[in-house]
Amino acid sequence: YLIERAKYHDVGLIFEPSLPDGTLVGARKGSGNFTIRVKGKASHAGRDIQSGRNALVQLMKILTEVEALHGARHDLTVNIAHVNGGGALNMVPEHALGRFNCRLATVDDAVWVQDKLNEIVNRYNADEGYEVDLFGGITRNPKPATDANLNLQEFIKQTGSMLGLNVAFKHTGGVCDGNNLMQSGLPNVDTLGVRGGNIHSSDEYMVVESLAERAKFVALILMRMASDEFKFLRDVEKQIEN
Repeated sequence: YLIERAKYHDVGLIFEPSLPDGTLVGARKGSGNFTIRVKGKASHAGRDIQSGRNALVQLMKILTEVEALHGARHDLTVNIAHVNGGGALNMVPEHALGRFNCRLATVDDAVWVQDKLNEIVNRYNADEGYEVDLFGGITRNPKPATDANLNLQEFIKQTGSMLGLNVAFKHTGGVCDGNNLMQSGLPNVDTLGVRGGNIHSSDEYMVVESLAERAKFVALILMRMASDEFKFLRDVEKQIEN
């Protein structure tokens, strides 16, 4: 929905939390979630282990190669996050499942990762007695620091300085709705929410004082966007499009 609607707007403002010191995110990696499913053959581990096909062992071999993709290209990361398989200790596991996440810096990296994963899975799928399937894909493309986004960031910095805020931007590996908006070419700032840290953990926190700070900041951004002060950014975007 956001990717489609972004085509009809000039700019996006998203209220993800900023970094603890108030720094905003300027560019983001892309992200994708994958699942590998392995089917082997069950057998008794004592009487007939040789006729079994251990799906869990096969999955471990596959995931070892997947993990080797981590760092194979600049800023490419792989996080193997969940493995499930096996059961009774006297049975050769027939089924195994592995889930992992990939983060990448460019769209070319997304194509490269998908090709490599397909290559790995196809190779192990050729082993007698095993079936290997790959599910998932890259669901969010990277959000690069385009010219239009850099111009918007400069506008945000200028606005912050009017309130005595020293606004800075940095790249991050996290993804958010800003990635989706950028997929349609819409410049956006996606960390205008409160200051905080340790997100996605039991120690996540918010800096209470930043509630009023951010409310004032965003109010001034909107006021300036509603005035002629924002016209320069629209003009720059049109020049880029042309």
